Amino acid sequence: MDFLIKLDNLKVVKNGKTLIEKIDWTMKPGESWAILGRNGAGKSTLLQVILGYIKPYYGSKIHYFGDMSLFFNIWDIRTKIGYISYELEDMYRYNEQGIDVVLTGFYSSIGLYEEPDNDMIQNAKGWFSRFGILNLMDKKIKNMSQGERQKVFLLRALIHKPRILVLDEPFVGLDIPSKEEILLMVDEIGRSGTSLILTTHLPDEIVPSVTHVLYLKNGKPFKMGKKEEMLRDEIFSEAFDCDIKLFKDGERYRVGKVNLHNL
Repeated sequence: MDFLIKLDNLKVVKNGKTLIEKIDWTMKPGESWAILGRNGAGKSTLLQVILGYIKPYYGSKIHYFGDMSLFFNIWDIRTKIGYISYELEDMYRYNEQGIDVVLTGFYSSIGLYEEPDNDMIQNAKGWFSRFGILNLMDKKIKNMSQGERQKVFLLRALIHKPRILVLDEPFVGLDIPSKEEILLMVDEIGRSGTSLILTTHLPDEIVPSVTHVLYLKNGKPFKMGKKEEMLRDEIFSEAFDCDIKLFKDGERYRVGKVNLHNL
């Protein structure tokens, strides 16, 4: 298979306004990507197109999993792509237990409306066990911290063993310990063979298993390439319109200094 996702001349127009355009991007097997940019750069819009929730403009082309055909079943595609967003928790009733939320991943539903079979239940329990959070299986969502809820939603996205895991700013609102715990979970997933697409505007949220970076700026691709080449001061600074110094801390990148004179 030559590619997992391939975008050609991607453009999105909504209410007469162009949100993203001129995006030519290919994600190959073995790659994991971080999509970086300021708020409003088009990161979430791009993910919504990939997931089939937004229809691209006429002339745009999107291909999945080595198939160059323009005709595909988006429901079949979604079984191969897991998705987690900070907005997901707002869609759930807060009296649901953790294991029920995870089981909804089999049906791509918000709420559990079918009776899962024993294999599904054992599969879900296995994910809780793998990440050492068995205590969250029977806990109600309304009684969980935000970090605990995000861990449960992460398992929901993984329940059908997707080839790609899409994470739309999954660390928003988390305290530092919860953020680091979920970063470790995401990195383990990436290292285990699942390709990642992660949006963020913070370099320390780019897990070590990410291999490539795509910058969006004003709805257009700004730079893209291997992570080590892209996470340089001059590129990061130009993408965010101010002088930013990065430093490498082990396998992670962090902001060292910010000069706002260019804002």
